[in-house]
Amino acid sequence: SFPTRRSSDLAAQQGLVAGLSAAGRQAAWDKVPEFACTIGEVTLKYRGWGIDYEDSTLVDHHNGFTVYYESAGDLVGILALNADDDYQRATTSLAGGTSSTAR
Repeated sequence: SFPTRRSSDLAAQQGLVAGLSAAGRQAAWDKVPEFACTIGEVTLKYRGWGIDYEDSTLVDHHNGFTVYYESAGDLVGILALNADDDYQRATTSLAGGTSSTAR
């Protein structure tokens, strides 16, 4: 559920990485960045390392969807609408990945 204190902490870290990067300093995420936007009664959720992807797979659900983003066969991001089970499974996979350098 958004917003939460945890989400606020992630947003602050994402802002710090973005600011340091904009200032020409190296910075990297140590947690997978995420974003959520509630429109009406639905919440669109994205979580990913923010790196380029080579392939995307759209899974259409009756009342929503999931898009998986992959690079070199590894999951690097997910976009989900009304697909919380997909989002949670992908979050576990993404947490085992590596941090990308902010660009």
